[in-house]
Amino acid sequence: MLTRPAVSVIVPVYNVQNYLGKALSSLKKQSLKNLEFICVNDGSKDKSLEILENFAKRDGRFKIINQKNQGPGVARNNGLKIANGEYIAFLDPDDTLKKDAMEMLYTRAKKEDLDVLAFDYRTVNEKGKTLGNIRIKDRLTLPKNFDWKELPYVFGSLVYMVWNKIYKRSFVMMNNIHFTPCNLAEDCAFTFGATLNAKKIGYMDKIFYNYLQRQDSAVHKVTDKNMCVFDMLDDVKDVVEKSGFAKELSKEYDSFVEGSIPYYYNRIKSRAEYERLCEQRLEKKYHNSAREAINERKLAFSKISEIVSALSAKNKKSV
Repeated sequence: MLTRPAVSVIVPVYNVQNYLGKALSSLKKQSLKNLEFICVNDGSKDKSLEILENFAKRDGRFKIINQKNQGPGVARNNGLKIANGEYIAFLDPDDTLKKDAMEMLYTRAKKEDLDVLAFDYRTVNEKGKTLGNIRIKDRLTLPKNFDWKELPYVFGSLVYMVWNKIYKRSFVMMNNIHFTPCNLAEDCAFTFGATLNAKKIGYMDKIFYNYLQRQDSAVHKVTDKNMCVFDMLDDVKDVVEKSGFAKELSKEYDSFVEGSIPYYYNRIKSRAEYERLCEQRLEKKYHNSAREAINERKLAFSKISEIVSALSAKNKKSV
């Protein structure tokens, strides 16, 4: 009789051949052995699939899903569909986990029957140097176990990212918690949905995750694929409305929308089209704040352009 995995770790993979081996090795070396690793190849064009296949040949815990390129949101959703673990964890393909991460997290979550267990992480550069330690306790004082009503704010108290938490699989499936089919911030609907629906959330004051900072990551890319911000905002709104606490969370959701618009403006190529979609896709009550935020960004870009032009002219004169 096959033993059910304690944790399924889902890894979306797209063109990360220079980092993937290190990420997968950190999974293979986990002190908790009863794990499965679901690697979703999102149409990679480099040697990422070859690396995945080499790991799968040597270790049967690695499972590979191949899909056409649809972004990390779809990749993670497809990983969830076949996950068998009692708990679910996520690893980005250029990041790594500490050796005892899954063992310590699963032991605590299982013992206390937690729906969600959050933990801390560090940011690192490509040489492995620590850039900063991100600890939830530095911002919040939390009881041992809690629900969303004990948080000062839902949108970000436990960090937006999906990978600094593990989740009970049955809880995720029962509440239909999922990712937005998007390239950036696709995990907002998932993390907020988990936070709002969880009856019992825990926090472990330990750093288990190494978050790599690199300039060519999806977070830093300027692309029209990021127009999916409007789909993400719709998904988050749906999560809030279905929670039954839309009235209590209305101001917080408004702030989330108003903060998202300028953030994404910086990451869009076709900015005129983005402005048009703001008028078309956002509720009217957000139109003025969206225009003001975008105009502020335009002014900032204009000033930067002036400075660059002045420096360029000065350099030409000195040659």
